[in-house]
Amino acid sequence: MKNAHSNLIVKCKESFQDLFKASKQNDLIDAFLDGLNDLNLDSALKVEFKNNHRELPLTVDSFLEQLNNRTDKSRKLDSHLSDISQYLDWYQIFDGPGIEKNLAEGLYAAQIIGKRGLIKSPNLLMGLFLLAPGICYPLHQHDTLEIYYVYSGNIKIQYGREKEPFQVNPGEFSITPNNQVHSLQTGVDACLISYIWIPGGGDLLSPNWWWEEQADSSWDRICWERKADSSWEATGRQKLTAEIASQAGDGLKN
Repeated sequence: MKNAHSNLIVKCKESFQDLFKASKQNDLIDAFLDGLNDLNLDSALKVEFKNNHRELPLTVDSFLEQLNNRTDKSRKLDSHLSDISQYLDWYQIFDGPGIEKNLAEGLYAAQIIGKRGLIKSPNLLMGLFLLAPGICYPLHQHDTLEIYYVYSGNIKIQYGREKEPFQVNPGEFSITPNNQVHSLQTGVDACLISYIWIPGGGDLLSPNWWWEEQADSSWDRICWERKADSSWEATGRQKLTAEIASQAGDGLKN
């Protein structure tokens, strides 16, 4: 059964390629297609999948099954992502000082491709992202191109501090350009997303900067750097300048 299980990785890649080929709604689609086309998955069929009965983190255990049960299995990508989700290494993305407990415990990821994933690649990250209900992943920016494909639940995404959020529903995706500041918000239901990160002229190893309003109405941005286990650790902060905000597509003068 090893090849049958491992072939899910190839199927996920091919289903994403089919999705992108069918959609020309964004000029950046070709960049993601190129990234997937360049990905060598010869080693995928040699991957040893872990026992799918291992213990899951509490948040993932609480929502993953019900979210997978609500996916539209007529969409091949949804079906493949749902199938592979039970074999992945789910981990808490953020923890430690500087983050509220409910937020830290409401964000979990699992890599399909990446340093912690089933397949290693220096040029592309692909995986799953689970957000618990009532979560606001605050304004942040990173020097990578990012796609979010929603396959269960829905998510609201906002670009900048004043722009109107837009909702991404199951079967839909959003593309966030390099360094575009954005936030994510779930409602009364949890949300299950698949993500792909590519450099897109940027750097996959770059920090993740969180924006935070201060008591005097000024803004800081907090530097989160990726650790060896692919989680993030806060390492410092700096004042948010008007120049940085403008470069991040914020649209609001400091």
